[in-house]
Amino acid sequence: MRRLVICCDGTWNTADQHENGTPTPTNVAKLHSLVDTQDRSGTGQIVYYRTGVGTSGGFFRRALGGAIGLRLEDDIMSAYKFLAETYAPGDEIFLFGFSRGAYTVRSLAGMVSNVGLADLRPDHLSPYDDPWQIVKRLMERYQSNKVQGEKTVLQSALLRERPLKNVPFHDRATLGFRFIGVWDTVGALGIPDDKGLLRLVLGDPRKHGFRDTELGGNVACARQALAMDERRQDFTPTLWTKWAPGQDVQQRWFPGVHGDVGGSYADCGLGDLTLDWMLQEARKNGLGLRPVAPGHLNPDAFAMRHNSFLGLFRYRPTRPRAVPEVTDGARSREDWDGRTCFDTSVITRHRTPPPGERSYWPSLRLAPGESCQTKASARPRWNSTGIYIEQGGTYRVIANGEWLDASVPATADGARAGAHLGKIAYGLAAVPEALRGLLRSVKRLAKADVPFTRRVGDAPWFVLIGAIANGQGASEFGEGVEEHEMHRLGKDVAFTADRSGYLYLFANDAWHMYGNNAGSLSIRLERQS
Repeated sequence: MRRLVICCDGTWNTADQHENGTPTPTNVAKLHSLVDTQDRSGTGQIVYYRTGVGTSGGFFRRALGGAIGLRLEDDIMSAYKFLAETYAPGDEIFLFGFSRGAYTVRSLAGMVSNVGLADLRPDHLSPYDDPWQIVKRLMERYQSNKVQGEKTVLQSALLRERPLKNVPFHDRATLGFRFIGVWDTVGALGIPDDKGLLRLVLGDPRKHGFRDTELGGNVACARQALAMDERRQDFTPTLWTKWAPGQDVQQRWFPGVHGDVGGSYADCGLGDLTLDWMLQEARKNGLGLRPVAPGHLNPDAFAMRHNSFLGLFRYRPTRPRAVPEVTDGARSREDWDGRTCFDTSVITRHRTPPPGERSYWPSLRLAPGESCQTKASARPRWNSTGIYIEQGGTYRVIANGEWLDASVPATADGARAGAHLGKIAYGLAAVPEALRGLLRSVKRLAKADVPFTRRVGDAPWFVLIGAIANGQGASEFGEGVEEHEMHRLGKDVAFTADRSGYLYLFANDAWHMYGNNAGSLSIRLERQS
């Protein structure tokens, strides 16, 4: 018996990457370097490392690889090929990944569960067998099985004409994964959902999406570290939402953005929190790891949180993550339907924010009959209230004041009635909004967006919108990102929450036009039931 350890790094990440001359390996690269050749009992360990998507090829391939996951199936196939050429009955398999590398190892486990693991050891193949062609054929079969809807007659015929003749497979009944450890799985691949025209021209990336978010029955233990403070919509996380009784699963929220949790910054105190946790969990499950050199693992709940809105992501939409309620209690237990829990570092930082932070995830839950004051400014795309809305609760919003959409005066009910030169922009926006409606009439483009259109298309310009951050990320059936719950508010409106989550407020404007807004509203929120 041996242990096979597969490590797949994150988007644009390599083991030798630097930041201003300082090495900045991710937690995947660090863990890979710590895997010993054998454990204390002498069990051999073989490790495989794959750099992240977007790290090979020319400039455009690297850019597209990082932005939309171009050719990520190559990473999945490479990991599958290593496993197929190396695995022997009785071996234990450990998988680790960050970001889209986490998607890679989760897809690898799904591919093995779906089509099986071919036995591609040299002494089990004929001289005429090409391992790469076999793996590509299996990937085609896996993707065909994942695409929603029935296969066309042509697709079915092609699969029949391309059988895997005489390829040996391992017994699925005895094949499983001992441990999967991932950091902030990113499951959004291909052209983003909102880029309808590009998706129409370049194709539908659903064949790369998770068929569902259920943990495969061939996985004994699974761990995922999640970033509480990441807001890039393109990095919406993919959680496991279902697993079988007896499977050991933990998904734990940590402070920081995506790169903080993955350990990809030189100042890696937050990343060391997640690395320390993952190393401990892997050791508990039998993985032989070398001791970390003194001074090279320094978990710090108060370390710097980084800015992830850099490069092209400055121009892409954001969205707050659906985080459970943060309280002063010891919340390192499982919470929120048993799906996720907090690391104790979250509570530590919440209780005592570090210098430079007035607060960290302030939180207020109203009881029936209670009320509070907050405000909504016109310029932020997301006004965080810190108010935790409870499923089934009915709340009344009373908004006073005036804000400006550029020069157009507005209240919480939207732009004031009457002629105004600035309203010419609203008329011009009718053209892109009509295009958006046309695109959304195509089923697979239902979430398409077009620049210079209202964020909430069926609500007036500049009306007050309430968003409850309860969309879990990638939907259970691979249909894109699950949306947050939106409510059209106004000067005096009541709403009932379908699910729990933190409340965010914003003016209903075009996404890229918030920079010319001004003013704010005074908000009174009352819980009625």
